[in-house]
Amino acid sequence: MASIRDFLYVRLYRFFSFLALRLPRPLLVKTAHVLASAAWYLAPSRRRVIETNLELAFPGRYGDREKAAIGKTSYTNFIMTALTLAQLERLSPEEILSMVEFRGEEHLRRTLDEGKKIIFVTAHYGNWELTPPATTLKFGISCTIVGRKLDSEAMHRIITPIRERFHVQIIDKHGATKGAVSALKRGEPVGILVDQNLPKRHGIPVEFFGHTVSHTPLASILARKFDAVLLPVFVSTEDHLRYTVEYLPPLPTLRSDDKERDIREMTQAQASVTEEKIRQKPELWLWMHKRWKAYHRRRYEEPPKEGS
Repeated sequence: MASIRDFLYVRLYRFFSFLALRLPRPLLVKTAHVLASAAWYLAPSRRRVIETNLELAFPGRYGDREKAAIGKTSYTNFIMTALTLAQLERLSPEEILSMVEFRGEEHLRRTLDEGKKIIFVTAHYGNWELTPPATTLKFGISCTIVGRKLDSEAMHRIITPIRERFHVQIIDKHGATKGAVSALKRGEPVGILVDQNLPKRHGIPVEFFGHTVSHTPLASILARKFDAVLLPVFVSTEDHLRYTVEYLPPLPTLRSDDKERDIREMTQAQASVTEEKIRQKPELWLWMHKRWKAYHRRRYEEPPKEGS
């Protein structure tokens, strides 16, 4: 079964890679809009996840039409992120940098100049696959990214070298501590996506949009251990033609006598800055993920059918 799934994944990737490398980007964006609308209507279970998430984050704020608009745009963003990843296979450094403008770069430059260790805190927001190569190319550094291994082994073998083209190393989030520690000891920044659900046994509880979620403590643990700078970075866009990579002011790194409290407060700060960014442009976040599942599993359950 896995081999059939891998075959289908690879074929699908090759098709979209063909489109990504040959269509003009404006036409690629239009194609993504069409595919996003199809995904919204053809995947009702995922649509329910998006609607549930929006109601958890913005209770009573959006009607059905507005939720559909945000959901479709979120799908468009996801598709354009995937298509951009396919393009990275052949894009030159000059072409990548021509797509991006940078804001708040003084926060990163100051930290680099001071020789401090850096932990980038980011999320599945905007074109998140563009942030690592844009950063390494712009600042002439190497970076290690903690990521989830793809379900398809065949796709993992294809995608990983693309992600690692421009002085970027990818390490699996399972057992990521060892690789992240090694990178920090080498003086390389580490990037961590902090916005996905974790089982309660692996995360710590924080507040996110007014509800408790399970959040990874990895960035906090590493920052405290190495006295590293926690630097939030997010990438946004208005049209998927050009992107803005924004480095925000560093979050406080706490090293008091109360280790547990330090880690909890640093982790809450990461959740809060991510929430603030999502509130600015909700449609750029990956709403199809069950972010609140650890503490609000029942909210994602299918409603009972009539007559049952």
